[in-house]
Amino acid sequence: YNLMLSNLTKKIKRKSLFRYSSRAQTLPDPIFEASYQVSWGDLDANVHLKNTAYLDYVSQTRCLFLDEKGWPINKLQKHAIGPLVFTEESRYFKELLHLDHFTVDVHLSSRSDDFTKFGFLHQFKNKNREVTAEVRTSGAWFNLKTRKLSPPPEGLIEVVKDLPLVEDDYFK
Repeated sequence: YNLMLSNLTKKIKRKSLFRYSSRAQTLPDPIFEASYQVSWGDLDANVHLKNTAYLDYVSQTRCLFLDEKGWPINKLQKHAIGPLVFTEESRYFKELLHLDHFTVDVHLSSRSDDFTKFGFLHQFKNKNREVTAEVRTSGAWFNLKTRKLSPPPEGLIEVVKDLPLVEDDYFK
């Protein structure tokens, strides 16, 4: 049993080495960026930014982006539509500690032809502009009445249709 487990662990580690890059990507300018400061409530037992806080910050940054483009949450509610997250994956490169200043940016990495599904790549950067983490999000627009995936309203399509797509080389 131990030999089987050891061989399985070696295979997983070997696959991981070739599947994932261990460095942050160099990306073009983001479509949006927000500034934050690590608060006491953001810390984990190791006294650095906890993993769930990363997800909270990317969600908040996307909401700020939509708000800036004229689509605040209450307008989405009036159209009975909301963002639905399928997956979020985080990779960490450097710590963010209590009271550190940092930014979170938004890059559009994929979208379906009808704009129902989307992908975002977010980078966290410290005050020296070093990438401290990356979060990849895949999701879709969800109709709150039919409870099914649905294209966003035309006005929201106008906001996102011309946004540049970044090439995400994470799985290369």
